[in-house]
Amino acid sequence: MNQLHDRVAIVTGAASGIGAACAAELAARGAKVGVADIDEAGARGIASAIQSSGGVAEAIMLDVSDENQWAAAISKVTGAWGGLHILHNNAAAVGDDVLRGDTAIVTGQVDIWDKVNAVNLRGVMLGCKHAIPTMIEQGTGVIINSSSTSGMWGGATAVAYAASKSGIVSVTQHVASRYGHQGIRCVAIAPGMIINEHSSAPSWFVQMVRRHQCLTQAGSPQDIANVVAFLGSDDASFLTGVLIPVDGGLSCHRPWLAEELEHELGTTQT
Repeated sequence: MNQLHDRVAIVTGAASGIGAACAAELAARGAKVGVADIDEAGARGIASAIQSSGGVAEAIMLDVSDENQWAAAISKVTGAWGGLHILHNNAAAVGDDVLRGDTAIVTGQVDIWDKVNAVNLRGVMLGCKHAIPTMIEQGTGVIINSSSTSGMWGGATAVAYAASKSGIVSVTQHVASRYGHQGIRCVAIAPGMIINEHSSAPSWFVQMVRRHQCLTQAGSPQDIANVVAFLGSDDASFLTGVLIPVDGGLSCHRPWLAEELEHELGTTQT
């Protein structure tokens, strides 16, 4: 569990949910972790919990859409720990105002579009922009960008969220292509339905998604954290420029799988 003992990491959106689980897992495997979030109090709570478990962590106040704050965050981490080896761009705009305002393209609000893309896509771009020079200087580094299965196909709502998550894949491919020869890997992950303490999806939606997964269980933040820790380690040293769905098999099959299984097996998929 100490394969990351010589690594320094930053995880954004780390005050709760997936980000908190990823920060804790990286620290449990030996990394020194900057717990970054616009919710500074929440970030302090996660950093304190990591420290109480014997890990090394520091809370960082970070609005990922603000370039100056990115420069300050990376300077703080490199100044304290001497480098930056893993960046997990996880932060996303998912507040209630976003969920209400990010609808179909005709009815969607322009200010919500701008807010979602400022956090989800601009935030990833800025993180890469400011982390890469340090990683080049070291000769090594891994950037893990959180996309989503929502960015892989069309849907009836959340057009801004889906567009931003699709754009993250393009940024990931650019970074992997442009900076691979300088020792930098860049990978995107696409979580499917992940259930945590802040999940607000209605029960009908949860049932619908689980019906179309290959696996029956819902995903958890720890499922994502396990993949992020692997990608940040030397075990993934030949893996770059790809999008990895972490979705229980939601994206690997034909759209009508649930109905096909009902026909073949004679039972209703739940």
